[in-house]
Amino acid sequence: MRKPSLVAAALVAALLPNPSQAQTTQKPMWAFHAGFVIPEEESFYVDDPVDAWLDREMSFLFGATLYRMASENFWYGPYAEIETIDLDVETGTRLGGGFAFSGRYPARGTGLQAGGTLGLSHASAGDFDSQFGIDYSMAVGLVFPISPAMDLGIHAVGFHGWYGGGDVPEGVLNSNARVRVQLQMRR
Repeated sequence: MRKPSLVAAALVAALLPNPSQAQTTQKPMWAFHAGFVIPEEESFYVDDPVDAWLDREMSFLFGATLYRMASENFWYGPYAEIETIDLDVETGTRLGGGFAFSGRYPARGTGLQAGGTLGLSHASAGDFDSQFGIDYSMAVGLVFPISPAMDLGIHAVGFHGWYGGGDVPEGVLNSNARVRVQLQMRR
């Protein structure tokens, strides 16, 4: 068997639910998050006719994810998010949704957590045309138990998105770092 086939087989095995797990562990987990975008110079690119890198001011984001358990340490599911876009010349919003995944070690108690998202978004700001596009993020952080059914996660997030479809501008590149606090509730 070739190496790519082994990698594909391992990925499929990791995503499939483990039949040996008790039915009670297959319940969904809700995760609600809030965070902020770290202000940064020249982190938001606006394509033609503006053709400029804009400075990103402090912006806020809120969202929710409905996770399903794939294995004891791996969760996946849909997410939705809203973000304010505060630039040095414009303000606006980004509405996004898509697929989220999260891995954690150890499965219970204080531990490390990593994950990410892949989604579609709609961005609009001031005099700019609405933009639709694709974005992705990767997160890493710590998670702490606060009750038997709740955990609190603190994550550093790298985010990147490209949006197009408008006339003014033709496209927008959104790339920034974020800090996020996430409350995870198992039923």
